[in-house]
Amino acid sequence: IYGRQVDVKQNVDPAVLGGVSVQVGADLYDGTVLRRLKETRNALAKR
Repeated sequence: IYGRQVDVKQNVDPAVLGGVSVQVGADLYDGTVLRRLKETRNALAKR
């Protein structure tokens, strides 16, 4: 997709609680439990 070789750097962050977050350049693919919890909290706060 990116047309070049991608190097993998692994970082374990216990605050994430689970899932995975992948950043390639400016593109961020965030599938973490922490992100989902924050989105849920924000959605409930808007009600």
